[in-house]
Amino acid sequence: MPEPEDLSSAMPEPEDLRSTVEGLRAQVSELTAEVDHWRALAVGTWSDTLAAAYRDHATTDAAEELARVHASLSWRVTAPLRAARRLVPRR
Repeated sequence: MPEPEDLSSAMPEPEDLRSTVEGLRAQVSELTAEVDHWRALAVGTWSDTLAAAYRDHATTDAAEELARVHASLSWRVTAPLRAARRLVPRR
């Protein structure tokens, strides 16, 4: 077993430990900033993709609904009324 005085020579100086800790804190800060950057980029991309998909889906749904209305019996039956209304000037 080593003697106690041998162990003390193997330990780094407190100033060296402080310097190491400060360096590690700086690295943690830099890496945290990088993670924040990439997270924001990923969330922004995900959000844009989701919004585009929602718009496409909503547009498709609206177009399909309009096609169903135009194909309905009531739309075809009221076509002459809509045509007559276009001929009458508005006040």
